[in-house]
Parts: sequence; C-alpha cells; structure tokens
Amino acid sequence: MTDKTEAIERLLGGRLIIADLLPERVPRDSSGDWFAAEKFFLSGDSGDRAVKLFESFAELLIKLGCYFDITAADGDGITIEHDGISGLRDAVMECADGRTRRNFLIDGEKALIVTDGDCAYLSMYFTEESERAARLFGVLAEAAGLFIREPAREVHLREADSAEKAEFLRLITAHFADTLAENGVFSESGSYSGAEGILAEIGADKQSEHYYMAADADCGTAGFIWYRTAEDTVKYAYTVYLYINEELRGRGFGESILRELEKRAAEQGIYELRLCVWKSNPAAMRLYRRLGYRVYDDGDRKMYMKKQLKRI
Repeated sequence: MTDKTEAIERLLGGRLIIADLLPERVPRDSSGDWFAAEKFFLSGDSGDRAVKLFESFAELLIKLGCYFDITAADGDGITIEHDGISGLRDAVMECADGRTRRNFLIDGEKALIVTDGDCAYLSMYFTEESERAARLFGVLAEAAGLFIREPAREVHLREADSAEKAEFLRLITAHFADTLAENGVFSESGSYSGAEGILAEIGADKQSEHYYMAADADCGTAGFIWYRTAEDTVKYAYTVYLYINEELRGRGFGESILRELEKRAAEQGIYELRLCVWKSNPAAMRLYRRLGYRVYDDGDRKMYMKKQLKRI
C-alpha cells in the first residue's frame, strides 16, 4: 500500500468537471426539490437505485481504463490493491453504501476521479497534461446518460451584519443541539439549552470572532463560517462552525468555503488552520483529510485537526 495523499491534494487544485444526473446546478430558489431527488437516487428498496447508479459509474471507469492506467485509493489516500476490471468495479461499488469515498488516479497521477457514497455525481480533477483523459471522460459520461458541466467553484465571503449573524446563530444552535444529542452529550430535551450555553461561551471573546456569509453567483447564500483567531506557538485560525444550507449540501460548497478561508488566512499572516470534527460525521472527516488537515488530538467522540499554510 502506498500513500497517494500528496498527488490527490495536488490534483484537487486543478480544473474540475462533474458528470451529473442533471445538466446544471439547481438554483437555490428553484421550485423543484433537488435534495429529495438526490436522496431518491441514492436510496431505494435494498439500495437498488444506488447500486444502479454506481454500476454506471463503475462501467465508465472500466471503459476509461482501456485508455489509461488507473490506481484506486481510499478516502485517506492509501492505495487499494485491485485485480483488473472486477477489482476496479468492486472499488467503485463500495461507495453504494452511502458513506464510502474512493479516489481514482488516472494516467500516472495526471488526473483524479472521485466517487463519494453520498453524492449522485462523479468529479474529475485534471490539468493541461490530462486534457485527453478529461475529454474521454466527458464522452463516456454523456454516453451513459450523464451530463457534463464545469461548475463555478468560487464562493465569496463577506462579513455578516448583525441580522445575518443572529440568523446564523439560530441555525447552528439547532444544528449543534442535534449533534450533541446524537453523540450523547445531552439528552434530547436538554440539548438545545446545552448548545446555547456552549456557543455563548465560545463567542465570549468578541475581538477574535469572525462571522462570514458565503455567497455563490447561482445559488445566493450558500452558508456561513464562524472562526476565531488566536496564537500559541503560532498564529492560527480556528473554525468554530461551518454551516451549509441544507438544500445545498453535497454540492462542494464546504470545500469551496474552506479553500477561500485558506486564502484569506494566508494573506493575513496566519500560519495554521485548526478545527474540531465529530466522529459521527465521517463525510466531514473525509473532506478535511482531503484538504490536507491532519489529526493532532484524537478523543473518544471527536478529533482535532490542523493544516499548515504556506507563507505569502
């Protein structure tokens, strides 16, 4: 087994195209219901629709493997030994459980295809030297009835005003209360007041707190991020809460917001980013690892992670 984390992180900075069930991102104000539709395609009796969807993804990878070598890696970037076509299929089909993530390095680490059990689409990251692989990926995806699009990956952060901050705190208090109850920290009846107390204590130091709204050109407000700045051995920014609007989850906004935070932090002379993640949230753990965060304190219910930034 080999650690491919460095190659994966490098490719995640490249161009992105998505092979999706729909031809364009669903706007936030759409009268339809993308969130329910995605759940529909990822579920079904005994998961039959999910199996059918990931079978189509597996067939696409197998066909692409006729042209390029493909190396499979798990969500942590560790290679998975697979025996030819059947092994490649098995690596993709593991994602049909709704939780597993797989990385597929294409053509000697020149491109990357990502399958995620809680996403009804394939993501391909590539550079100029892998444009042929990207073109064939598009042709094969369209032949499989999928739509190719290149999403706008930029989100814009702006400081939240007092009304927006109040709405943000209302949303995250309810969300945090559910998390506390789920993890047995408080009973369901006491979780909301418990969440209020914890968040009030965290936000007591007004000078170091920063509340930002994240906006997207197509979808409007995508979510919020709350972080604080501090210094011990280094100057760092600690993400207190990242919240994505429910109907937009699973569409890459969390990653975009964190990447934008990285840029801002580096420009401000911040050396390190830190955060905490509950172990009951494996999707978030996968995202943070993919972005280069590493565990520095591992507890029973949650782990603390950090990422060192490049100096600007």
